[in-house]
Amino acid sequence: MDTKMLRLCLTLSVLLGLQIPATGADQEVADFCQQVICHHPTQIIQLNDYEEMEFPTLQWVETDVSGTDMKTALKTGLEKLLKYSNLSNAAETIVPVSAPWGIKGSLMNGKIQREFQVYLYLPFSVHSPPEPKDPTVQTTTFPPFNFYFRTFQHDNQEYGSRVREFMKDLNQDNRSFYRKFFYIGWYNTRGLMQIFFLKK
Repeated sequence: MDTKMLRLCLTLSVLLGLQIPATGADQEVADFCQQVICHHPTQIIQLNDYEEMEFPTLQWVETDVSGTDMKTALKTGLEKLLKYSNLSNAAETIVPVSAPWGIKGSLMNGKIQREFQVYLYLPFSVHSPPEPKDPTVQTTTFPPFNFYFRTFQHDNQEYGSRVREFMKDLNQDNRSFYRKFFYIGWYNTRGLMQIFFLKK
C-alpha cells in the first residue's frame, strides 16, 4: 500500500474508531458497530452463508470515478469525500461519517467495469447535510431497501471472483436481485468487508 493510500486509510480508521477484536467475520462487524456509528438493519434473515438485511432510509455522500481500476477509484473517491467531511462543504464544518466506506461497481457479462461510485455513509444525526463545494461530490438519500450480504475477513481473494461466486450462490438459491451492479463495504484496513447486492 503506498504512503498516500495508507494515510487515507489511517484517517478513516481514526474517524471510524477501527479498533476491534479478531473474531468471526459476522461477529467482528457486530463488535465493530457496538463501538462506532453504524447504520443498523431493521431486520436480518440468515440464509446459508449470507444474510438478507432490511435497512431504513439512509443517506450518504458519494462521487463517481471512471476509467480506472477499483483500487485507484476507491483512493481517488475517498480523498474527495474526506475533504467534504473535513470543511470542504457549504457550512465549512466537520461532517461526521458512518461505517462502512464503500464502492458501487457495475457488471457487464460478469466482468467488473471501470465505472465506480465511491461513498461514505452519513449518520442519522446529520439531518441536513451541507452542500459539497466540489461539484463532483453529492449527498444522496436512499429509501428503505433490502440487500443480500456476504461478509469476509483477512484473505487475499480477488474482488471480482468474490462477486461472481456470490452471484452464483444467489442464482442457485433463486434469489431475485439486481445483477448489473454490486456494492463492497470495508470496515477496517485489515480486510473486514462485505459484498452486497440489492434485492428486487
